[in-house]
Amino acid sequence: MTDAVSLIQQDHRVLEKLLHQLRDTAVDRVAVVDEVAARLAAHRRATERVYPLLVAADSSPDRAAGPAPLMPDLGPAEERLDTLRSSDPDSRKFEQALREFGDAVTQHIQAEETEVLAEFAIDDDPTLLERAGATFDAERVRELLVYGIDDRTPGQ
Repeated sequence: MTDAVSLIQQDHRVLEKLLHQLRDTAVDRVAVVDEVAARLAAHRRATERVYPLLVAADSSPDRAAGPAPLMPDLGPAEERLDTLRSSDPDSRKFEQALREFGDAVTQHIQAEETEVLAEFAIDDDPTLLERAGATFDAERVRELLVYGIDDRTPGQ
């Protein structure tokens, strides 16, 4: 089992790898875009389940007062994904949509990793991060299976 922070970062690396693949005109771009869409949806669902657990623990009385970290908005990336999905993979419109989508995903990843996950990573309760990781992974796997992707963490 792995902690929630590591699993969310791992999810980001997979998305980055898929974005890199989409730049290659020799790949089946439609299939890769479909996988990106599935993984983005799974990422959203899984983080929506985990963030409340981590925020509640992070706002314990032992913590210094301050605003709880909020999940960075995936809306801009999802909007640009819609444009990407509706574009011909061999067109300039697709290339432009891919750049805009990639930028939106990169912004989400940077915000999540530097502003939010860094806060959660310093949590002094590793068992909480492990439990949150199990919740994240279970939700992510369940959502990906809806899209026909079996992506269980090894050992499950």
